[in-house]
Amino acid sequence: MKNIHLISQEPFIEYKSKVGIILAACPNDNTINIFVNGRHLVVKRDEISTPSNEAIEKELIRNEELKDLAYEYNLIELHSQDVESYLTYATYYN
Repeated sequence: MKNIHLISQEPFIEYKSKVGIILAACPNDNTINIFVNGRHLVVKRDEISTPSNEAIEKELIRNEELKDLAYEYNLIELHSQDVESYLTYATYYN
């Protein structure tokens, strides 16, 4: 299992209790383009909110499409080994 490290929380949004991503938005527009559950939607700005880090991480673990999109746009890093086991490994050989 790969560990997920969140690089940027800003593009992640919550829409109707689902976590999604905004990839591009004009600050003057009342609507924005978002990606939620593998779908592209155009919604009003006041219909979205900011999800917690925990909600983002849970959704990235559950939703492979969202994880791939976030990785492609450098919003997350994927690590094959967790930090604790790496430090244990490094300590053992020092």
